[in-house]
Amino acid sequence: MKRIAIGIALALLLAVSGVVLLGLTMVLEAPAEHGALPLYGAALSGNSGKVEHWSRFLGERVVRNVTVPTLTPVLPDPARATGAAVIIAPGGGFQMLSLDNEGWPIAHWLAQRGVAAFVLKYRLQPTPDSDIAWLATVIPRIASALVPRDGRLPTAAEPSAVEDARQAMDMVVARAAQFGVDPKRVGLMGFSAGAIAALGATLEAPEGSRPAFLAVVYGPMGAV
Repeated sequence: MKRIAIGIALALLLAVSGVVLLGLTMVLEAPAEHGALPLYGAALSGNSGKVEHWSRFLGERVVRNVTVPTLTPVLPDPARATGAAVIIAPGGGFQMLSLDNEGWPIAHWLAQRGVAAFVLKYRLQPTPDSDIAWLATVIPRIASALVPRDGRLPTAAEPSAVEDARQAMDMVVARAAQFGVDPKRVGLMGFSAGAIAALGATLEAPEGSRPAFLAVVYGPMGAV
């Protein structure tokens, strides 16, 4: 019993230390996401009931427990628009989305250069509401994801994230005229876990509905 108590105390100490070292803070107020479009009109089945949770991780805002996926357009000045479009899927190990780092800034950079950008907030695995409790689970997960299996890193994507990436493609193509883009010049860009989701969406898409191009940024290293 004494060993169990000591183990629990050490685990809590490591978790709290991790919060300080990683710059993780408690729940933040959700930022305004102007123009965010829900990917699906009806409520999704299998909703975990979790509430979206915003924190600061390594100094950047991240969101966890996403159950209602959205797509936020960041459109260029019509005078500079090229007709090209990119759907951006941020990373975060399917447990969070690094929107401050791999989402909104990328979208604005592209829009300034005439490319219509769309930030995808896809569904994630449910995680503990407490940042400390979540940190205790996410560190081992990240460590295991970095261990090669048969000489390759894991490539498995969350099915819901892949589904959301495909739905985002369908939405942008269907509303191409509204967004001022060429439906034949819509591509996907994913970072880390977002790259895995984008790759999965591309490979699963039927012939003729795949993205015009795919950008895999520090994505999977396994066979595809």
